[in-house]
Amino acid sequence: MIQSEQAFREALPRVDRFELRGRELVLSGPPDIELHFAWLPPISRAELIDTTWTLEAEIGEDGFIRTPEGDSPTLLFRSDGTFSAASGCRSITGEWSVEGAFIRTPSGRARDTCLPAEGDRLPGFTGQAKLDGDRLTISFLRGGGSAVYRATDR
Repeated sequence: MIQSEQAFREALPRVDRFELRGRELVLSGPPDIELHFAWLPPISRAELIDTTWTLEAEIGEDGFIRTPEGDSPTLLFRSDGTFSAASGCRSITGEWSVEGAFIRTPSGRARDTCLPAEGDRLPGFTGQAKLDGDRLTISFLRGGGSAVYRATDR
């Protein structure tokens, strides 16, 4: 990820033309620069609310897929603009919003009743969201990686 970000930063100043190809923006320049940006469809807030989302897998910045052991972390977005998440003996609550294809949780309060455990990930994020049936994938803007959740009470 770091190498591709570096390559992007080096290529961007050399771009000298752009083209729209359907829903994709292509920036290009000499001799071999071509950067593709796909349109992200907005996510439906209504399809997220009052559903318990259970973590199925995390995809690390390195591409390695991790699945939760024991009780899977859960995430619940409420219609009043608040969310809650739980992972074993940890919980977090806060506010959330949808902006286009992004979910944002600008604030959150954590409550721990156990010692910190390495590998626990509690949602407190800004990420690109994709909803496909009962599966929600969130690609995190900070720290990279993604989380894949499945609706468990629809």
